[in-house]
Amino acid sequence: MKISVIVISRTPYVTIYEGLCELIRICTEIPADVVLVCPDVDEEHYRDLIAYGVKIHPMAQKGCYAKIPTSLKLLASAMRLNHSNKASFFIGCDGMGNIIAALASKMTFIPYIHYSLELPHKRDQLISFLQ
Repeated sequence: MKISVIVISRTPYVTIYEGLCELIRICTEIPADVVLVCPDVDEEHYRDLIAYGVKIHPMAQKGCYAKIPTSLKLLASAMRLNHSNKASFFIGCDGMGNIIAALASKMTFIPYIHYSLELPHKRDQLISFLQ
């Protein structure tokens, strides 16, 4: 069975996250088909990822009569790709990418990997959920 990974990023500059690039490189070595869903970007920022064999699925942000939020466009693109490729799991890149990956995971019952640069604060019982 061929593994397919959909990586969702709200930021157009994924290559600034070295750990994420390493995770994507490892996924391509499994071997897995890795597709990156992100806003319009210059390919010069993704030369390393293209060299690994990552397919970049840029989402056009211009040319719409009605302005649809970028996050909803990313979710729609990820769902469309999942329908055609049947992803094994999703990876969320940044804060909004993690939320979109979680929504796609919830809608399709496919697991996702939460990639985050920051560790969450330790939660004490005296701290409320909102804090």
